[in-house]
Amino acid sequence: MARLCQNCKNPLSERAKFCRMCGTPVVITSSENASNTITKSEVILPTKVLAPSPGVSAKQVVPPIVSTTKAKSISVVQIVEKLSSNLSLAPPTNALVGSLEQAGFLLRMGAFMLDVLLMMVLLLVIAFLANNFMNYQIVISKIAKILFLVLWIGNFFILPSIKGQTLGKWLIGIRIISLNQTRAKTSQIVIRHLFGYPIALIPFALGLLWLIWDPKQQGWHDKLAKTLVIKKRFDWQ
Repeated sequence: MARLCQNCKNPLSERAKFCRMCGTPVVITSSENASNTITKSEVILPTKVLAPSPGVSAKQVVPPIVSTTKAKSISVVQIVEKLSSNLSLAPPTNALVGSLEQAGFLLRMGAFMLDVLLMMVLLLVIAFLANNFMNYQIVISKIAKILFLVLWIGNFFILPSIKGQTLGKWLIGIRIISLNQTRAKTSQIVIRHLFGYPIALIPFALGLLWLIWDPKQQGWHDKLAKTLVIKKRFDWQ
């Protein structure tokens, strides 16, 4: 029987831990948990029959008895979690912060590339105008500098301060929030983009790659500004 979300009645997969539509955590019922449980009493251990030694009758040979009176339930989920805790693996692609799902590396990289693409398109338009209107190169150059500055400030500072999103993040559907799961402050956005990005990019972009194995999926710029990037699930009130 397919599982449904208790809040929005959205169909859920067998391994889903939360609803992808409303973010409500999935509660595993006792019947579902019982299907994933095995007991030690169900395991049949082979017994060894002892041959009678000379001078001892067969009635005196007693085979070993396996006690199953204290059988304990072992959940399959608990076994997997115990094994995974002993391994040094990278965190899940989309970790959870409360009921919010963090954006993975590929989503964040896609948003960043879209932001860079918008800047490149503006530069290409400016170069095209400059080559076709040679007499207005000085005017075009001044206008280009103003437009580039307006786009850079608006996209990386004003929009994130209002909506928590650059144009690239808006197109992808992810959002910057504070570490305490509230709207990111303007000061956090300024620290993140003005100081955090250069620091993260200097050592061969190690600060950006850091979010791949970080438990909270934070890059150096996120840690500096105390921010997270999550999948957009709601509009700020």
